[in-house]
Amino acid sequence: MKYLKYFSMILLFLVLVGCSDEPEFLYEYSDYEYYDIKTFDEQLNHSQNEYYIYYYSENCGSCQYIKNDVMSRIANLEEDYLLLFDVRAGIDIHPNDFLRDEEDGLFYTPTMVYVENGEFIEKWVGIDEVLSILETLE
Repeated sequence: MKYLKYFSMILLFLVLVGCSDEPEFLYEYSDYEYYDIKTFDEQLNHSQNEYYIYYYSENCGSCQYIKNDVMSRIANLEEDYLLLFDVRAGIDIHPNDFLRDEEDGLFYTPTMVYVENGEFIEKWVGIDEVLSILETLE
């Protein structure tokens, strides 16, 4: 009976650990250096006329939480084009207010923007909005 109790406790522990909310990282941002941009100039002057930019930070918990979703989406895109911008590594994020929050003027990650003909057109901020727009990309 004593062994059954210990076995049950160990089994319960393994099940709880296996059901953790922590994502298992299958992808790394560095695996997609081809899509990486680092300057303001690169954000608006890309060879594509229409594209999306995903702004993230390695130390952003929300960015880490959706990392696999973003990276797997990049790997499977056929029509849309998605670039990556590491906010911490980027020296020059953007000089105008488009990327900043309207209320407090801060820049939040994760953020995704749509760029057309060298101009920011639309912006999505936060996990829900970014995942929602990712679902529409082809």
